[in-house]
Amino acid sequence: MNKILELNYNKGLMYQGFRSNRSFLSRHKKTLQFVSDTDWNNAKYMNKTYNISSPTRNILGQYFICILTSLLMDYAKDKVNRIQVNVPADVKLDPYSKKILDILSNNTEIKITQHPSIKAQNDVLNPENMRISIKRGLYDDFDFDNKELTFMYKYFKSVFLNKKTDLNLLINKYNQIKDNYIKWLVIKAIINKAIRENQPDIVTEYLIELKKYKLNKVDYWNSKSFYLLVYHSKNKSINYLKNRIDINSFLNSSGINYAESLVMKNYATILDNNKYKKQILYKCLTQTPQDVDLIKLWNHLYGTKKDRENFAINAFENGYVDLELLKDIKLYKGMDELITKAILVASSKDENKEICISLANNLVDKKLKNTLIDILETDDLKSYILGEK
Repeated sequence: MNKILELNYNKGLMYQGFRSNRSFLSRHKKTLQFVSDTDWNNAKYMNKTYNISSPTRNILGQYFICILTSLLMDYAKDKVNRIQVNVPADVKLDPYSKKILDILSNNTEIKITQHPSIKAQNDVLNPENMRISIKRGLYDDFDFDNKELTFMYKYFKSVFLNKKTDLNLLINKYNQIKDNYIKWLVIKAIINKAIRENQPDIVTEYLIELKKYKLNKVDYWNSKSFYLLVYHSKNKSINYLKNRIDINSFLNSSGINYAESLVMKNYATILDNNKYKKQILYKCLTQTPQDVDLIKLWNHLYGTKKDRENFAINAFENGYVDLELLKDIKLYKGMDELITKAILVASSKDENKEICISLANNLVDKKLKNTLIDILETDDLKSYILGEK
């Protein structure tokens, strides 16, 4: 049996070698489907390109945990004894891939070798691959031939990485843009940033602009109702939406309008308990079953303890590794892969070190157990697990 894992980094992209190796991905399909370049869109808890919400940088830590867990499982089961990294001479590995390989080099008997390869040309940025990058939280390097689209891509990347951007830069850019779709993107960015920076006058001004360039009326309602919620009151926001949405039509609809689904979810979220709240949230859940925040809200309001446990286990098994969900999981001896993920996500907090060691003692596979304890005692993984590198 071939025990060599070959990783290709010919473009130097984030996690590139792991997300493109089909044999590795298929061996851990449930855990790594969301990592796959070709299958990520089918992963259970990943936002699709047509969904409106996008991940935070925490997803970089989820990739890290799931890839490292899969490699440790392969090592424990003697499925990998060598890793060959193919990378051009002038390309540096991303910090997450490099850390994973360093961990394996320092704590396992896996032999890691690096081989020169020919650098591949980057794809040209377009609206479709930009949407994919944003939904995956993998802001790949592209070649650029559209200055306006490039500006927005770099802006979204800066927001994802929590880097500061001057609001005036967005406003100045808006005044230069001709393309209506890019104008809409910039308006939405200005509104969101102005709300975060507590500048209601700017929000009001650009809500007027949004009315001109909105993709649809529901898109505008969503932004306006959020403005009312933040700067006026919950009741004003509720009443604004109540006078515009058609609840019965939404509940009885067979098709899916994702902008409508989002505004209905936001409406139901701020509603006090009444006959519509549960019905609307349930309908939204059937339309966007990958929406983890919505599932958490549903389970908090209406779920049983067993519902919360089943969801938490299912999320962990499918790559959505979240410290908040860990409290709902009962871990038993023999659940080695789940325990490994739990240990890694828990190690993001310094005060959990003793808990992590205790959990490691429940691992049945001694090779996995000893390796993981060595990693916990010698490596600080916090910034990688939190997606802060």
